[in-house]
Amino acid sequence: MAIVQKIGIRGLRVLMENSINDRTWQRMQKDLKGLQLDNQAKFSALRNIGRCIDGFVPLKLKDYEI
Repeated sequence: MAIVQKIGIRGLRVLMENSINDRTWQRMQKDLKGLQLDNQAKFSALRNIGRCIDGFVPLKLKDYEI
């Protein structure tokens, strides 16, 4: 499931919450546990935020003084 690798299991749950009931989700989750996923607990949005925070360079007023 390429979508699970892209958005994670939690992201898939949010995406499908209006389409399936809890019992169906539990059955699917059991099947998904067998997949090898990297960062399966994180949304891709959280990974992007983490990358942005890591690359953040603070502005310093002294760098802009004349």
